[in-house]
Amino acid sequence: MRFVIIFFSFVVLNGCYSLKGISVPVEAKTFTVLDIENKANQVVPGLAEDFAERLRNKIRNNTRLTYTDDENADIVFSGSIQDYRVQSKAPQANQQSGLNQLNLTVNITYAYEPDEQVGWSRDFKQQEEFNADENLLDVQEKLHESLTKQLVEDIFNAAFAEKW
Repeated sequence: MRFVIIFFSFVVLNGCYSLKGISVPVEAKTFTVLDIENKANQVVPGLAEDFAERLRNKIRNNTRLTYTDDENADIVFSGSIQDYRVQSKAPQANQQSGLNQLNLTVNITYAYEPDEQVGWSRDFKQQEEFNADENLLDVQEKLHESLTKQLVEDIFNAAFAEKW
C-alpha cells in the first residue's frame, strides 16, 4: 500500500511540474541567438549585445535546448532593436513634463528549421517611466535591465509558452 501511495504521489507531482507551460518541439535539440542589430535612431553601445546575451541565458536556463553558435541550429532567433527613444509622459501645469518614458522596441524572428510554419517575426515593445528631473544617463542602466528583462520574458513566452 505504501508503494502505491508513493508511486501516485510521484506521478501527481511530476504531472504538476510538467504544467509549467513551456512547449519545446520534441525534435529540437539546439538553439542559437544571432547578433541583434541596432537599427534605432539612437544607438546605445552594448545594449544589443546585452539583450542577445540575456535572451540566450533565459532559453539556456529554462529549456532543455543546448546553445550553439551554429546558424543551422534547430531553433534560430534573430532580430534588431527598432526603436529606442525617450518621450514626455505627464505634462504639468507649467508645460513641463513630470515623467519621461523610455521606449524600447525589438523585432525578433523565431525560426524552427524542421518546420518553417512554426516560425514567426514580430515586434515586442516595452516602456519604463522615470522622473523628468532625473538625467537619463543616471538611470539608464537600471531602465535597460528592466526593459530587457521584460522583453526577453515576452519573447520567451511567445516562442515556448503560447502554444496552449
